[in-house]
Amino acid sequence: MFGIDSDALIKLTKSGAKEIVAATVETVVPSVVERETVAEGREGKFPDAFEIERNIRKGLLKRVKAPKLRETETIIEKLGLKGCEADVF
Repeated sequence: MFGIDSDALIKLTKSGAKEIVAATVETVVPSVVERETVAEGREGKFPDAFEIERNIRKGLLKRVKAPKLRETETIIEKLGLKGCEADVF
């Protein structure tokens, strides 16, 4: 399983490599990443936002809600991760 953040997802989409990665390993998209890449991307009329949305609907990318685990939250805090980086971790 491979969790992906917004920056990586957008770059993989633009490069055309997303389908190869997603076909090779289960690729999960945290809900906050979906919001940033799809909802906000659609508002900006970015073509990759519509492609990412289609990939989620077709099941190529798996939508997940990141669980909150105490141990993980402690590590995230120590590393100073925020936003999507924290959710992917």
